[in-house]
Amino acid sequence: MLIGQNEKKRFPKKIPEYALRDYFDTPVNVHFDIDGLSTPLTELLPNVSTPHRHDFFSLYFIKNGTGTHYIDFSTYELKPYTVFFLSPHNIHKWQNVRRISGSCLSFNEEFYRKQFTGKSIFSEFNFLYSFMNKPFLQAEKRVFEKFEILLKLMSEEQKDGNLFKNEITVNLLRTLLYLLRDNIAFRQAHISGRYRDIEQTFLMIREVNFMNERKPSFYAAELNITVEHLCAVLKEMTGKSTSELINGRIILEAKRMLLNSGKTISEIAESLGFVDVSYFSRFFKMNTSFSPTDFIQANL
Repeated sequence: MLIGQNEKKRFPKKIPEYALRDYFDTPVNVHFDIDGLSTPLTELLPNVSTPHRHDFFSLYFIKNGTGTHYIDFSTYELKPYTVFFLSPHNIHKWQNVRRISGSCLSFNEEFYRKQFTGKSIFSEFNFLYSFMNKPFLQAEKRVFEKFEILLKLMSEEQKDGNLFKNEITVNLLRTLLYLLRDNIAFRQAHISGRYRDIEQTFLMIREVNFMNERKPSFYAAELNITVEHLCAVLKEMTGKSTSELINGRIILEAKRMLLNSGKTISEIAESLGFVDVSYFSRFFKMNTSFSPTDFIQANL
């Protein structure tokens, strides 16, 4: 089969990725930072209005303000007492932000693991990953005020320069993350614990296997349940079928790669397990209404 010119064309990387040190103009690695949010955001976060990625975790605590936050090709409205979660490599940008106030908390896995050897962010706090959950929490005012207390304590600890400031800070961070996790669980309290376990385990298995395994039967077998039961649980939990959730993760990765990998469409198709680039193009268009080339052009 002949491959079209666009399939063979190598698209340059378009979406920059920043490390924490890039915001401090220093060659030294930075593992933790906390700062206030205010308008204009460009004073704190350069290039906020253009798509970009981080190689660290960022949590944005929005106390007030309007505008939109674009995360992995979905748009979320800014509302008071909202917390947004970004994990490494999420594509995001801010648009039309007005009168914003709040805090931005940034840290990397290394900062956490130094104090909690053998533990990972993913194993304890997978809500931070957008492929596991929605990337935000709409909190109550009283809960948000608890977040603010912990953020203030972390900020003061870092400024004081105490001997054990990092040890104290990471424990405060862990307390904050558990409080966030607890409030997300509270929002889901009406859901069967068994259903929630199946959904979360499915999402973790999907993350490891989505490039090679697209059949619902594979995931049902891994969970030791029937295909029908898996689909019923996921439909109840997410409103989507097993196939829709598998395909959705493939499409998300395809979008990221099309805009950031520097690979040709043929190479991306092969990386995602498609032996035929024309089938990949049809699959992508069926799920997005765009051909891969049109998607790239629309996001230039």
